[in-house]
Amino acid sequence: MNKNDMSFEELVDLYLSQKNLYMLEGSTGVKNLEKLLKAIEGDSFFGNPIVDFLENNPGAIEAIINWIKEEGGFVDDWVDSLKEAVDDSDDEDE
Repeated sequence: MNKNDMSFEELVDLYLSQKNLYMLEGSTGVKNLEKLLKAIEGDSFFGNPIVDFLENNPGAIEAIINWIKEEGGFVDDWVDSLKEAVDDSDDEDE
């Protein structure tokens, strides 16, 4: 298929495949995400590609927060840390 006829999703998949950027864990995953963001945004980044992307795309921040809400309950350390961070004075059960 001609890249001009591909959907954006197909283009992303093709780019990831061509550049072998499927590792999403650890520092390699972060570097791979940065490479994808640089390819998407071109030369418009001035600093950190992930920070610049998030600053320009509030929907991405919302997606991350929603992912944290959905998946975070399975990470005991996150649950414990968040319980410590929440102010007890707002607890409605008291």
